[in-house]
Amino acid sequence: MTPEAAPAPRPQTLDEAQAFIRANYRCTLPTEALDLEDAAGQVLAEAVVAPCDLPRFAASAMDGFAVREADFPDGQSTMLRIAGTARAGHPFGRRIEAGEAVRIYTGAVVPEGADRVIMQEDCRIGSGTIVADLAGKRKRHIRLPGEDVRSGQQLLTAGTRLSPAHLALLGALQIATVKVRRWLRVTLISTGDELRPPGEELGMGQIVDSNGPYLRRMLEQLNCDVDFRGIVPDRPDLLLETLIAAARDSDLIITSGGASVGAEDHLRSLIARRGFLEFWKLRMKPGKPVGLGDIDDCPILVLPGNPVAAAVSFRFLGRVLIAALSGEGNFGIESLRLPLAAPVRKTTDRLEILAARLVRGAQGRTEIEVLPVQGSASLQSLAMAEGWVLIPPSTGDSANDAVDFVTAGN
Repeated sequence: MTPEAAPAPRPQTLDEAQAFIRANYRCTLPTEALDLEDAAGQVLAEAVVAPCDLPRFAASAMDGFAVREADFPDGQSTMLRIAGTARAGHPFGRRIEAGEAVRIYTGAVVPEGADRVIMQEDCRIGSGTIVADLAGKRKRHIRLPGEDVRSGQQLLTAGTRLSPAHLALLGALQIATVKVRRWLRVTLISTGDELRPPGEELGMGQIVDSNGPYLRRMLEQLNCDVDFRGIVPDRPDLLLETLIAAARDSDLIITSGGASVGAEDHLRSLIARRGFLEFWKLRMKPGKPVGLGDIDDCPILVLPGNPVAAAVSFRFLGRVLIAALSGEGNFGIESLRLPLAAPVRKTTDRLEILAARLVRGAQGRTEIEVLPVQGSASLQSLAMAEGWVLIPPSTGDSANDAVDFVTAGN
């Protein structure tokens, strides 16, 4: 009898949690064909192959004159007759003959027979003629067919999130529609008796829900279809009812608040009643009380209530989870290795994530300045941060050299 394998240990660190998400969450979203003009921000469901060359024809890269190299024996100075003009969208219309030059503008079709464009500033223009030479002129100033893109070349892979630059490329190739994944449907919930919507009068001990609006806009930037259910008070029955309803209609649930160990923090027990907790709490600061599990088979990401902790957890875990569930190949957590403008004192033996911005150092190089105000509840640091500095647990009492910097993404 074969003994049962021991269960895999639950993630304890941010790296382990990110690896767990990448290994265990897959996109199951249906696909649809969209017109290119409506596809910005969508995730490709299949690779895109070029249907033709780009450029399609030999085009001039300069304003000048199209000529035949054979008319310049040994590159010496030659007089040529100007036979006509080629403009963008208006070709010359016939083959260039011996002894002829064609006035040509950038982007115009190079006449058949011409194999070089001489820049206009390198020509002496007379009455219906030019005089030029090829001595020392190595560049032909012609964009050849297929020089940019070859027909049959794979341009974009499945999982690419389409940017305006991608759409410009596909449009130039006359690709009118693309096959993409449906938007990820995300239900967003803020929890806590102390929360009130922005603009509402506050009583003693009450605060504005800043996480809900912040996370909603972050999700919308990722082309998620967001259903913000607003604020749910600390009532287990109402919270459970809201979660069950959300699980029926959503691909992902994200909550903020209710993730610590206080008497009114019910989320952990509610998830355990209707699903499973994959992990709870990670060795990171801020963002330690973060959890991932499922409610009725719908993934649920539980973010801390403090604004910076919620933002950090969303940037480093929510972004990875959304990429996996959306079918996106790039998980969006690339970092830059940059020097610190000043040493940073280490305050914990966990991974420390600090709000920071880019500055120009004394020697003109880009450096990282850690903001003076930190703390998981500091909305000022969240607003001022251009990105996040990661100080590993293995760092000693202070960090003095280069660090990993991840853009804030907001």
